[in-house]
Amino acid sequence: MRALIATGSKDAASKNILTSLLNNFEFSPQEINLPGFTIYKLKDFDIFLTQTPELIDEDSGSGELLLAGLAPLDILVMGAWHMGASPPLLCVHTGGNPGEENPSLAFAPAAHMKFAVKRLEALNLQSGLNWLTCMEATHGPPIQFTTPFITFEIGSTENDWANPTAGEITAKAIVDTLISEITPTSSVIAVGGSQYSGAVRKLLLDTEYAVGHFFSHSVSEHLGINVLKQGIDKTIGKVTALAINKKENSETKTKFKQFAAELALETIILK
Repeated sequence: MRALIATGSKDAASKNILTSLLNNFEFSPQEINLPGFTIYKLKDFDIFLTQTPELIDEDSGSGELLLAGLAPLDILVMGAWHMGASPPLLCVHTGGNPGEENPSLAFAPAAHMKFAVKRLEALNLQSGLNWLTCMEATHGPPIQFTTPFITFEIGSTENDWANPTAGEITAKAIVDTLISEITPTSSVIAVGGSQYSGAVRKLLLDTEYAVGHFFSHSVSEHLGINVLKQGIDKTIGKVTALAINKKENSETKTKFKQFAAELALETIILK
């Protein structure tokens, strides 16, 4: 697998993840002609690492330059901070703007995200950190590039972002996700529930299913079948089911059951 890990240069979580990657793994600088970027490569693997202030920025074009300079890439991983009304957490998600006009979603590597959540949870328990681990709902700016994309985040406060154990866990989970042989598995699109749905977490940890795109309650009420189709088309791996959170109202559940039937998908009710 040929992959790029990109960390931000403006927040403590990104710097924490970068420091842990460089201190705990054999990354060495490379002579690659990409002005403005220092590129590292992991020994024995085609896994590259860099720091950039603006990877996904439609105006600067820096992200497109970086991706083109290292093409072809099988997967892109970002290490970043998470801020929100949530407890300390280690999470992953893919990108896109499903709740906005003209949504454009990332290609979501479902099996790799499942592996990542399970690895974060195992390392979290081994370390005694005992933070929340989860898959967060799809969110972010519109994504135009076609490289499959995962963000690993540390949240949710400045103290959490700088926690060295959290940085080491995230760095280890990133590298393990990229160097492991990951077997494709049946994938679902998940709808409903909170941004950090415990039902989606349970699905990932306790069943054989992976999750491609996950649309939380704040988006799902207004989600049409075309965005759902885009989520299916942009999930890496075969999507076999639509997983609907049981807490959604009856009207929303009926809507998604009808969509599932139209798309020849199984319906799973997440509890």
